[in-house]
Amino acid sequence: MSSQFNQDIIADKLLKSKRNGFFVDIGASYYQQYNNTFFLEKERDYRGVAVELESSFANPWGEHRRNTAMYNEDATKINYSKILSENNAPDFIDFLSVDIDPNTATWEALLKVMDTKYTFGVIAFEVDYGGDLTDTKRFSVRDPSRAYLAARGYVLVCEIFTNSGLYHVDDIWVHKSIYDYEIEKTL
Repeated sequence: MSSQFNQDIIADKLLKSKRNGFFVDIGASYYQQYNNTFFLEKERDYRGVAVELESSFANPWGEHRRNTAMYNEDATKINYSKILSENNAPDFIDFLSVDIDPNTATWEALLKVMDTKYTFGVIAFEVDYGGDLTDTKRFSVRDPSRAYLAARGYVLVCEIFTNSGLYHVDDIWVHKSIYDYEIEKTL
């Protein structure tokens, strides 16, 4: 597996090991290591769209991730409706991963991609990364993102929290139309 904290495995469970799906990977980073969509593309035959600002991360995607259209652009400025339409994305996109720094930019990118006609089955959203757990400003997007996604029909099924020197918090959401409590209990 490739993701840093099993985001790909959790998404795969929530999507019931679906094959031939579609993903959007915002803040895609490395094409394989610590990547939330590599497993879905390689093992489940997904295709998708990735957005990554750093060219050193973005450039290898063309060689190694042939089912992904890579956009080496700013995730807070890109036109998601346009790139999803250009890549024949279905109206219901199976997996959305949003993980850029700082967390306020992640929040901006989430709002921008959600302001499209597309619905997402599972969302992995990085709430925060790094620093001092007592610094409340570091968690400034947690409450608004949770309220926003809940109001749009998503169910928070998992919070991934790790602390190995630096902490990392990801929220995993599932759209109410595919939510399955029995699967959530296995996470």
